Amino acid sequence: MDIGITYPWIKPPVAIYSESFGGPQATREAYTGVSLLWDGNHGDWTYGTDLFAGQVNLTGMTITGLAGLTGRAGWNDVITLQATYYSGEMKTDPAGALAILNNNTHDAVLFGAKADWHNLVAYYEWADVEMDVTGRPGDSESWYATLGYRFGAWLPHVTVQNWERSNLNGHDITTIGVAYTLAPSIVIKAETGKIKTDNVATGESGLFDSTPGDDSTRLSSVAVDLVF
Repeated sequence: MDIGITYPWIKPPVAIYSESFGGPQATREAYTGVSLLWDGNHGDWTYGTDLFAGQVNLTGMTITGLAGLTGRAGWNDVITLQATYYSGEMKTDPAGALAILNNNTHDAVLFGAKADWHNLVAYYEWADVEMDVTGRPGDSESWYATLGYRFGAWLPHVTVQNWERSNLNGHDITTIGVAYTLAPSIVIKAETGKIKTDNVATGESGLFDSTPGDDSTRLSSVAVDLVF
């Protein structure tokens, strides 16, 4: 997801859009393949579908035989709804660290909603991922919700995220932030958040590279987004 000045966050919510290999694995930045698009409208509503197929190349893995369908609907530039299902087969080195995933199925179901009504903005996304692996350690469910309100050039907002894996790894994240539109192409953003990592005592690390020293971590960020 390209954030820029379109969304209030500094980074997209990691419960859905994490780049970590051990993360939710719900979204794919790109795939190699084909896509069949359809768009239509009726009154204030617009509709669209995207039937796609191909493969995804990841570090240490390729998802082959990828096939999926996305459906979307929007009303009067106020509400946007989107749902996606896709499935593919994971290919890894059968003698490597990811051998347990080789030749197994990767399925995902995603749903998203966006509302921009007067000064109120809201975003919600949910994802359920299943990997047909013994013990199902890669299965996960995740979601986030954002609510914000514009006061002139200011947009304060709060985001709540949850990500849970079947192996008891997971995060609960609460973030408050503000975006200030300095100019039509310049937005200054600041955020602070609390990250609660599940089961730190048993060595789980959530989306961190290593197990944190405490189950609660504070993260604060400042950014300036410019569009040329």
